[in-house]
Amino acid sequence: WILQASDTWLRPVYDALHRKLCRETVLHGDETTLQVLKLEGRTARSKCYMWLYHISGGREVPHCAVPTQKAENAAAFLEGFSGWLHADGYAGYHRLPENIRVVGCWAHLRRKFDEAVKSLPQKDQANAAALQGQAYCSRLFSIEQELAELPPEEQYTQRLERSKPVMDALLAWAETTNAAPKSALGKAIYYLKEQWPYLIRVLVTAYEFYREIFPVGSFERKGVYEDQKGNGIAVTIPPKGTKGSKGGENGITL
Repeated sequence: WILQASDTWLRPVYDALHRKLCRETVLHGDETTLQVLKLEGRTARSKCYMWLYHISGGREVPHCAVPTQKAENAAAFLEGFSGWLHADGYAGYHRLPENIRVVGCWAHLRRKFDEAVKSLPQKDQANAAALQGQAYCSRLFSIEQELAELPPEEQYTQRLERSKPVMDALLAWAETTNAAPKSALGKAIYYLKEQWPYLIRVLVTAYEFYREIFPVGSFERKGVYEDQKGNGIAVTIPPKGTKGSKGGENGITL
């Protein structure tokens, strides 16, 4: 009776939430394992996956349990959605349609560095190289907290002036840090490099949000340009004080 009541009374509510979710422009998504006692064609306690989605600062709206981690599950649920999807490094998200642009998760990256520190003996942790990567991520989180109460235009400017240099320094550090590929630090650095195109999209999403708030003309006057490239956008921002420039020595290209 519980299943029947859920299907009759709760399924319409779930479907309405699903439709509302897909009308958003920014979503967060993740998937986690769980055991299902009864699933057609599967043995009891088979490992399945629950896919979860929610809006920024909103409530989670779970997808149903499915027997695999295949990307088709996300594609099916997100049919009709067009916008930014904030997710971890699961490759299946990167095979979604081009109208869904994936933004990498900095919390997942920091966790990799945390794990690299904890993988060492207690006596070696204080001098762990991974602490540097951890510190870069923490600095970015600290900047975001400082920007939380600022208006959107100022947040956008501050992210470019303060956050992007930290990101660039992090990548430069990773490029020059030697670590065994199978070590926890090696895996963290590999994750960073592999996910970099998606991680830096946090700056592009800020740009997109800014474009929704302010007229296109204000960008053209400031010399900001964009080009469609695949399932993302390339944005060029000139050095401060330069009018009509397509960049320059100190310009920023995302």
